[in-house]
Amino acid sequence: MLGFLAHEVCVGTLLVGGVETHVLFDSGASHCFITPESASRDNIRGDPAEQFGAVKVAGGQFLAVLGRAKSVDIQIVGESMPADLIISLVELYDVILGMDWLGPY
Repeated sequence: MLGFLAHEVCVGTLLVGGVETHVLFDSGASHCFITPESASRDNIRGDPAEQFGAVKVAGGQFLAVLGRAKSVDIQIVGESMPADLIISLVELYDVILGMDWLGPY
């Protein structure tokens, strides 16, 4: 794991679905997200039946939900910490880990 805290933002590079991925740890996010490009690159498949409209993000914008990938393997120092990832057009990071993942760990 490679990570750092910059301007009170915690980011790092983790193995997500077995592929090194740029990750934001976001205690202000209620759920976890992955970009469609990262999901495709990492061979992560979402359940299209779980396209449940839109999610509201910081700044009041709404983003379409393109599916949800369940129990995606996230590796931190050799430990598996699976996450359910909402596939959506988030920006700046490949994966955002929110409180639904941070809380239990």
